[in-house]
Amino acid sequence: MTHTTSLTGLTMTGPFTPFLSATPELPFHKRGRPPVMLRRALSTAMAKIDACDQGSLRVDELCVLAGVSPRTMRTAFQVTLGMPPSQYIRRRRLHLVRGTVQEQHPGQTTIAALAHPYGFHHPGRMAAHYHSLFGEYPSDTLRRHEVEQTIIA
Repeated sequence: MTHTTSLTGLTMTGPFTPFLSATPELPFHKRGRPPVMLRRALSTAMAKIDACDQGSLRVDELCVLAGVSPRTMRTAFQVTLGMPPSQYIRRRRLHLVRGTVQEQHPGQTTIAALAHPYGFHHPGRMAAHYHSLFGEYPSDTLRRHEVEQTIIA
């Protein structure tokens, strides 16, 4: 199932495939880091995040991979996407969970079992993050999907 959402100059299509609708001008960092360094760090991090569907990815791993400090990585994400890398990673994982939940039928599995492969080990916290992002709980998404399937059939 494909859905589109707008998020701070970012367009997400599908589970969570963002691309910038307009490339913002990156200001020079206070210490004079050029925007190229921030773009390179962001590009490297995004490639790794896109390649990793599991929840084991950590921000410090992205920093080592990109060869930048955590502060530089945070600046690159904040200036370009309007959120820190940890929040971006969590939102991506939540979109992956939502896509998985929308493909399931109630009674076949649990929300906890669906969320666990994406690194959510506390179902209550995951449900709270899910609700704050999508405006409904994962169980509501699952039930709504069941109702939609019943209407279609």
